[in-house]
Amino acid sequence: MSVFLLSSIGLKLHIALERLDDIQRLPTYIRLAKLLLQHTDEQGRVGLRQKDLAEQLGITVLCCHKSIKKLAVLSLIETAYGAINIKNVSDLTLWLKEKMSLGHLLKS
Repeated sequence: MSVFLLSSIGLKLHIALERLDDIQRLPTYIRLAKLLLQHTDEQGRVGLRQKDLAEQLGITVLCCHKSIKKLAVLSLIETAYGAINIKNVSDLTLWLKEKMSLGHLLKS
């Protein structure tokens, strides 16, 4: 029982530290892309509204909207009335890995 509790607490601590690290060093649109990947289905549809995304990121809806527009301009996502769709999940995953690398962040 204690091994299970320790591993559960360790996992929760890891998630919390990763989110804090993201807040400190990643731009909002990259944090949003990461969140979109976490909440997408097999067809690339995101099941959250902009308000929900903004709340999870701890930002305003306006800031979330600007980040969504930035990802749309980069042709990573497309928006429709009340929906956000990821064009290609593997392309977004590769783009996100590149953007999250420390070498890329040092150049910014």
